[in-house]
Amino acid sequence: MADFDPLENPTPNGQEDLSAMADNLKIRQPLDATKINIHEEWELEYWSKKLGVTRAALVQAVKTVGVSAAAVRKHLGI
Repeated sequence: MADFDPLENPTPNGQEDLSAMADNLKIRQPLDATKINIHEEWELEYWSKKLGVTRAALVQAVKTVGVSAAAVRKHLGI
């Protein structure tokens, strides 16, 4: 059996593990739809369109009630 070298081969079976990649730019919706991350530009765009509010209103709502999508919806009256 060959020695496992994580720098040469990041996974023991030789397959590339994409499940742990949090910043996969091909994803067009949040991995956790229960939380709103206002520090990611693409999430600001996604959530403002989904909720039908401006980015500024979304940011203010998150700053007021936190990152919970349910709390933000309630705060915005959605």
